[in-house]
Amino acid sequence: MVAFRSSANLNDLLPLLREHCEEKEYKEFLDAIAQISGDIAHVLLQKIYSQHPEIEVEIDRRIDAYGVLISG
Repeated sequence: MVAFRSSANLNDLLPLLREHCEEKEYKEFLDAIAQISGDIAHVLLQKIYSQHPEIEVEIDRRIDAYGVLISG
């Protein structure tokens, strides 16, 4: 769950960055945040899922049930 919150928190920065940064700087932040979020999803979570597939099943179940990931 922390991995999902981390990506969401980074994405939550984007409106603030868009408002306060020049376009070029905003694009650099956008690219960096996209890279980090991708790394979280593809590197960290895939490693966790490969070692603990039950976690992926539980996350998918929660998303299917609620339409979003809800901690529990």
